[in-house]
Amino acid sequence: MFDYFLKSEYNNNCIKITEILNGIPETQDISGYLSAIGKKMYYNGDFVWALHLYTKEYTKEIISNENKKLLRGFANIFNDLGFWKTAKNFANEYLDFQEANGNDDIYKTYGRLGEIALRSGNYNEAIKYFENSINEQKNTFGDDNIEGRNICYLANAKLLNNELEEAENLYKETQILDNKENKINLYAELGLFAVALRKATDKQSIIEQILNILNNIENKKTVGDNLPKALIKFVLFKLDSEQYNNYATEIIDDLIKDNYYIDAL
Repeated sequence: MFDYFLKSEYNNNCIKITEILNGIPETQDISGYLSAIGKKMYYNGDFVWALHLYTKEYTKEIISNENKKLLRGFANIFNDLGFWKTAKNFANEYLDFQEANGNDDIYKTYGRLGEIALRSGNYNEAIKYFENSINEQKNTFGDDNIEGRNICYLANAKLLNNELEEAENLYKETQILDNKENKINLYAELGLFAVALRKATDKQSIIEQILNILNNIENKKTVGDNLPKALIKFVLFKLDSEQYNNYATEIIDDLIKDNYYIDAL
């Protein structure tokens, strides 16, 4: 199938480009084409295709940022597959290249290393990487241009490391950063919910905290997908299935809206 794809789509598009633009080599070798398709495959969850296309594109001997950036692409795939040691090796190799050559998006590599550390249970290491990522962003873009989601990643690591007060403050900071155009970050809300669960002393207290979070979400555009909202409703349903019975179907609807079919099942 890949050979068919390569011979038809790849070659045909390269030929069209050479006809439109002067100076394009006749070899039909356009740098970045396969990796662009591979990135699309990755975000569609087709990891095998993504890995195959990245491998076709990557050339170890070529010393350029566009080529070396594929190392982070490999890290992304292996991280999602659960091969964290392999993912970390790829990410570190690209980080070494960036540190030696300078690169504006080095913060993304620190962030990826933070996620790898978080998933593998190394919370202190994850905190260090996420803090490095945030500092690099501030150095590059300024203090006023930090995205809320990056603060949220650090908050997640603090939460899992049982640093509840710091995690809570970071989730609130995420809300402030993302509270533009009446938007709300569902993952920050979910994080605050997790903090509340750990602090709560009785069932009614937990239910009240959850209802407050759901009230904050209503009538606002959300940053993120429906998974956090479904998880919040699921906990309410489990705590009191009679009172919140209607959430049973709403949870399924929320999950299906964002293609969480396995979770819905």
